[in-house]
Amino acid sequence: VGYGKFKYSDECDGSVRIWNVKNPQDPERMFRFESPVTCVSFSQYRPQILAVSFYSGLVLLLDIISRSIMVKASNSHYPTYYPVWQVVWYPHEPLETGQCLIACSANGRVFKYKKTRFFASKKIMTVSNPHGVVQGVYRPRKCYSRKITSKLNPSVEVLELHPVDPSLYLVGTSEGCVFICSVNHRHHYIDVFMAHSGPVYSIRFNPFCSKVFLTCGADFCVRIWAEGIFDPLMTLESGLSPVQMALWSPLHSTVIVSITGPNIEIWDVRRRISKPKSSTVSPSRSFNTVIQFSSNKYNLCVGDVDGNVHVLAVTEMPFSPMFQEEVLAQSLQNALMSHPLLLRRLWELG
Repeated sequence: VGYGKFKYSDECDGSVRIWNVKNPQDPERMFRFESPVTCVSFSQYRPQILAVSFYSGLVLLLDIISRSIMVKASNSHYPTYYPVWQVVWYPHEPLETGQCLIACSANGRVFKYKKTRFFASKKIMTVSNPHGVVQGVYRPRKCYSRKITSKLNPSVEVLELHPVDPSLYLVGTSEGCVFICSVNHRHHYIDVFMAHSGPVYSIRFNPFCSKVFLTCGADFCVRIWAEGIFDPLMTLESGLSPVQMALWSPLHSTVIVSITGPNIEIWDVRRRISKPKSSTVSPSRSFNTVIQFSSNKYNLCVGDVDGNVHVLAVTEMPFSPMFQEEVLAQSLQNALMSHPLLLRRLWELG
């Protein structure tokens, strides 16, 4: 678990703590840092290596076997000086050459790190404000001043790798846009669409259908999209609070779990999209920040702004269907019966 700050005005140090569910009182390991932690991610091939990003722009690889801080690699010689919001292991790199990291920062840049002597970064994309009319959802026009022009790039809030194509990845920005990028094109993105009227907080592909993915953001809703169709297939909204994170269930292709304020909501788009199927208040009643399914797929880990981590059991779930992709496709078709043009485009997509 990484500990940092949630609000911009907060002042605190950072730490990484390794917990065991058999001992919820004291962590097995605790590493303290001067800068708040923004993201942690375990390596798939070397599970003792933990990638940690910081608010100061520092990215390092931490070996959690040692009780003291054992840094395997760090970008301290080439820092970015901007908060690094997320780090993702790039699994398609050959293991002989060393696994790579892809990180997104608040200055609109996406970096690729490779374990070398100085852990130098390579810029693979710079996200800028799109020009002209952007396809996607409608966004109210902002009132821009003609005297003051800003050349700052939007912050890249979230990054998600494509589950099938190893060269593609999606990034969500603070302006509400989702950019479809490729690791082979450093200066140009493939496509862009407006997903939300506020910052995009999460992008997740469906584990049973790689053509369907969801996004959630600060405009109080979760939207479901399909590749090549830049109109939302579904919009899930339950209140007037930003959706901090949303996940697909690893057992059901039509079940989505989201966190909105202190509430943990479970949606089943196969049965109802007007309101969540279940809504549970966090035991600490604090603002939730992150959720993650456990490896057995039946438990849900929830973290909040107070540093609490709750492990919840997901009970009374329906049986998993035999043909997950067909059930998801039928659910999307039922929701689009009143939109024949969008339904036809979905059929053409296959």
